[in-house]
Amino acid sequence: QQIRAANHELRQQTRQQKTDFSVETLHMKNRLNRYKAINEQLQQKLEADKARLVEALEEKSMMIQQHGALEDEIKSVRAQVAFQRDQNERDKQRMVTLQESLDTLR
Repeated sequence: QQIRAANHELRQQTRQQKTDFSVETLHMKNRLNRYKAINEQLQQKLEADKARLVEALEEKSMMIQQHGALEDEIKSVRAQVAFQRDQNERDKQRMVTLQESLDTLR
């Protein structure tokens, strides 16, 4: 009789432990699934961020190239302006010389 009661008690404990284990397992699976979902969202955000970074780097590279081209164009225009200024100065001096020669001839 006593052995049966002890056996029955052990079976009850085992059933309760199985139930507790099942509940804990389900809880852990749910937690794992939530973490997997969060991880997937973070992975997608990371990929999007990487793509935006690549685009930004490409745009930066293009802007640096454009900047270099504009710098070269500015140098060229400055050289042209300097040349024109020098030429205008020579022409002005030539006109003064011609005017002086004309005045001398009169």
